[in-house]
Amino acid sequence: MILLHDENSLWIEANVDESQLRHLELGQRVIIDIDAYPYPFQEFDGVVTFIGSVTKAQMAGGEENSSGRARKPTQRIPVRIKILDPPDKIAPGMLAEVNIQIYDFIRF
Repeated sequence: MILLHDENSLWIEANVDESQLRHLELGQRVIIDIDAYPYPFQEFDGVVTFIGSVTKAQMAGGEENSSGRARKPTQRIPVRIKILDPPDKIAPGMLAEVNIQIYDFIRF
């Protein structure tokens, strides 16, 4: 097995709940916390570069909720985020949390 990656083009794929799709736009600012560089020591900037058009079905934590009713699957949309200021030491498969800044894009 071989893994190829371009160190000059680092990105994260986040699976966003379908109910949040209406808040997503290309070019949105993203704040990234990489587990290897924990907050509050270092945060990284990113930008939304791709919003998928196919969902990834995932069960929402089990077959029944507390009332005994079956839960419907939660659909997830893949969203690609380009890391604008990546750290020197980073590798494919590292864990990260993303905070997509939607408030700048909400229109009242």
